[in-house]
Amino acid sequence: MADIWRDLRSGLDWLDSGADPADVLWDWRFGFETHWGRHATHALHALHAAGVSS
Repeated sequence: MADIWRDLRSGLDWLDSGADPADVLWDWRFGFETHWGRHATHALHALHAAGVSS
């Protein structure tokens, strides 16, 4: 979860500094496809296996 947050937080900081939203979205998508997407799916799998639901 920390890796996901770090990648998303850096994009939010980038937006706050005036970056083009299209550039931030590109960076988030690239990070999702190459790095933190696996973390996100593994976290969801672990929560599902543990029976955690809303």
